[in-house]
Amino acid sequence: MHIPTQLVSALQLDRPQVHSRKHHHVYNGSGRLPLATWVRSPTIITLDDPTDPAHCDINHILVYEVVLYFGSNRACTIYRSRADFERLRQTITPWKTGPPQCIPRDHNDAAVLHQLLREALLHRPRDCALEYFLRRRMEDCGGHRC
Repeated sequence: MHIPTQLVSALQLDRPQVHSRKHHHVYNGSGRLPLATWVRSPTIITLDDPTDPAHCDINHILVYEVVLYFGSNRACTIYRSRADFERLRQTITPWKTGPPQCIPRDHNDAAVLHQLLREALLHRPRDCALEYFLRRRMEDCGGHRC
């Protein structure tokens, strides 16, 4: 059976290489816009070790995992709280059909947040609020937010 060359190269694609702390500066959300995004359901992350004498007061936070897909088979995972999404919604320059008046708190909120992010990228790709939202922060790479 003969398989066309284009299909062979498409089948050999690996999963996107995820951004790491070592290459934190390579794909900056303010320098390159993602080609696609994906917002996952909220999860609880631990910010630091409570046995550390310089630990934060808040040890756990509820965040959404936002995966940004770039060209050249690259991806980056950033973590944003509901407050970050709310700040984006409130500060982004409005467009004709959005942003929404409020973000509902229900089982489908990740889909609503994903839609908000997609529309913001489509309608206001160079807005300062969107740039700040997409900009990687050191806590996205395993740092601490103290």
